[in-house]
Amino acid sequence: MNNFLQNLELRANRTMKASPFTALFLSLLFLLGSVSGWTQTAPEEETFSRGIFSLSLEAGYDQPLFSTPYQELRYRGNRYLGIDADIRLPANFGLRLGYANIVTNPRILIPDVIFFDTLPSPTIKQSLQLNRQYVGFGPSYTIDLGSPRFTLLVAPTAGYSWLSGGDALVESTQPTNDLLTETLLLNTGFEAGVWSGKIDLELNYYLTDNLSLGLGFYYLRHFGVPFDQNLDLNGVGAVTIAHGENGFVHTPNPYTLSADPPMIVPIERDKPKCLDLASAGVNVSLRYTFGSVPKEEGCDVCACPNDQHRVVVTVIDEPTQQIIPGADVAIKDIAGNIVATGTTNSFGVADFGQIAHGNYTVSGLVYEVETTVATLMDEEFRPGAVIQ
Repeated sequence: MNNFLQNLELRANRTMKASPFTALFLSLLFLLGSVSGWTQTAPEEETFSRGIFSLSLEAGYDQPLFSTPYQELRYRGNRYLGIDADIRLPANFGLRLGYANIVTNPRILIPDVIFFDTLPSPTIKQSLQLNRQYVGFGPSYTIDLGSPRFTLLVAPTAGYSWLSGGDALVESTQPTNDLLTETLLLNTGFEAGVWSGKIDLELNYYLTDNLSLGLGFYYLRHFGVPFDQNLDLNGVGAVTIAHGENGFVHTPNPYTLSADPPMIVPIERDKPKCLDLASAGVNVSLRYTFGSVPKEEGCDVCACPNDQHRVVVTVIDEPTQQIIPGADVAIKDIAGNIVATGTTNSFGVADFGQIAHGNYTVSGLVYEVETTVATLMDEEFRPGAVIQ
């Protein structure tokens, strides 16, 4: 197990250079594996009943899964922040109200210098972050994983999202005329509110009966997002195209402006162009559960005064330690009243069937000689106990 975790940590360190999404996943998996190994050496006993309401704070990494109509523009992942309020109902079902705030960055692939035929020209790049906010509500289901400290929660939600930003603009001046500016890429981004859906999968480890750490995975989809009708860069404002892009060839120089017409998608204000935007991510969470209370202790650790118990008395001759058959035995309460009587059998034992809780004295008579007096205390009457 230790070798596996060491290899996993090494893989996480190597992957960090290539993919933040994969690296975060492997690092968090290593963390949970370490916690799991520690808990296997500690005794687990759930002495509290967890409350039904909890709040969790989440932070993680979001990876866009949507594509764009551009050759030279991509969207790359960035941070994820979330807040969830959960109510746990009977039979492990529940309800969730969730909020997520996500940042996505445009990534322009056009280099800093392009070519007009054989003449180089620097490019001017501008972009805005795409901000997404999601509010959703839906059911949840919690699976107990055999240990009182580990749970798995599944929560599909539906709700509404607000998207803003994602604009990108790349321009270059013509080498033969500084007054002429060539637009190489134009993307108006998004400015809309749309219906969305999200599903969360969370593995939680309870540090205490109120506080837990979680590792979560999610998939989020925004439906029918229209392109913005304004370019929010350089104060351009309203434009006639949602996006456009000049083509490039790579001879005789890399990124040489193509003579082909640019790709242009006009804005149709009555019928806006729409597309679905999806992303997936991983996060860590800190959850606080309100209202945990101690569980009621069972009768295995306390007296139960409403039941009765079997009392077995053995009469032994103290000097010789021999059992004495035929001895008369009496059980009396603290007032001196006889509660039960009996005679020892051939094994020197007198068996009294049902004696209620209380404080008693036990005495005997052997050949008209009184035995020593023993006592029975109320604390000895425990569930399932035979008093001897």
